[in-house]
Formats: sequence, structure tokens, C-alpha cells
Amino acid sequence: MTLTMWWPHPDAFGDMVVEDWVDGYTLSGPDDSPIGEWIAFWNQSAEHAEFFTQEFVKTLTDHVKNGKTEAFSDRAENDRVETQEDKARK
Repeated sequence: MTLTMWWPHPDAFGDMVVEDWVDGYTLSGPDDSPIGEWIAFWNQSAEHAEFFTQEFVKTLTDHVKNGKTEAFSDRAENDRVETQEDKARK
């Protein structure tokens, strides 16, 4: 499977909680929120988590270095991959 990074709507990030640990960080959000579903999607497997970590850190680094924000655009509906949970809800 080829993974493609997708982002929730920028407003969703207001519900995200970032906890800083000595060896890294954890992201969380309410389970029934867009940010919670986004985090759960990227934590569903080791492959997803590894891809997410690389892309998330790269995006943050690029943003800090270059002041770019285009990577944070609302592309959730265009780039989102349908999950098993999505199919079950239909």
C-alpha cells in the first residue's frame, strides 16, 4: 500500500493535545473529533505510524525553516483514504 499524507481541516488542530516527553511527543484528541480520527488513522499500524512521523516532522521542520504554510491546507477530503471504520459507518 502506498500511503499519502493528508491533513484534517486547520480548525481541527484546536482540539489536539501535544504532550512533550523526554524521548519524543504524543498527539491526542477527543475520539469523536476530526483530530482524534486523524490521529487514530495514523496510529492504526506500525507502517502508518512510521510514515506519519516522518511526514509530520518533515512538515513542521519545513514550516519552521521556510515559513511555509501550504502543507497545512484543508486537503482532508481530497487526500483522505477510506478506512474500514468509514466503510462500516455507511
